Amino acid sequence: MDKKSKNKLRKKAAAAELRKNIEPMDKVNWSDSSKNSYAYESPVRNAYIDSAYRCTKCHQVAVFSAKAQKYTYEVKKSYICQYRTLCPECYYSLKNLVNMVNGFEELWAKENESTKHTAPYIIEWLDALQQFPKYGKKANQAIINMLNNHISKNS
Repeated sequence: MDKKSKNKLRKKAAAAELRKNIEPMDKVNWSDSSKNSYAYESPVRNAYIDSAYRCTKCHQVAVFSAKAQKYTYEVKKSYICQYRTLCPECYYSLKNLVNMVNGFEELWAKENESTKHTAPYIIEWLDALQQFPKYGKKANQAIINMLNNHISKNS
């Protein structure tokens, strides 16, 4: 058997393994926006199955399990056509990054104009903002420019 045929068999086996984990769909529990989608009326989908994907940040293969899909779409009420792009580790790293940036924004809002130029967290805030594109998210260029201006004025 040649290498191409072996790869095909390996992929089929992996796909069959993914289909082992199945959770029934209860579309009644979907969000209103999901109920207005084509997927709601589609007779094709009646169960969640494990779905493999490649993380956009670390490029590792991850699995969006059938059980996690059921929770995401029926309990958390996420839109049904929303798919995972980050593995769990990268997702939680992004979540921590977002929380950090929000914390810096709160600190900034409490600063008065005379103390903003000496705020000790500006460099760390700028670094955090510049990490967003690594996760496939847009960086807030306006805040990045503002922080760079503050840094250059005070150097």
